Amino acid sequence: MTLVEKLPEPWFLVVKPPCEVATAAIFQDAELTRNSPLSTIRDFLAGDASNDCEPVVRARYPAVRDLLDWLSGLAPARLTGTGGCVFAACADEAEAARVISSLTPGDARRLLTAFAAAGAD
Repeated sequence: MTLVEKLPEPWFLVVKPPCEVATAAIFQDAELTRNSPLSTIRDFLAGDASNDCEPVVRARYPAVRDLLDWLSGLAPARLTGTGGCVFAACADEAEAARVISSLTPGDARRLLTAFAAAGAD
């Protein structure tokens, strides 16, 4: 057995837009892709997997689309399942706090709820 150095654990930023996404409606939507190849957690962690629900949620929920677009400008952003929360991995707690602090009270993003949490192995 070889001892492996502990890998850095990212911090995750989770942001909830000011809307609710109806999961049943997403799964019933005719535009939902239903024949994607299987992917693994390894694929997901490597950034090689996509969320088939995201295009449907983007089309039906402008607030989620705008949040994904905005957060993607700061860190790679993903949809949580069918949404509506969006998350991004940050290098550390300071980076997550910086992104949260950019949710300035003077604009539409003030309606968002956000928190950061340490990843766990």
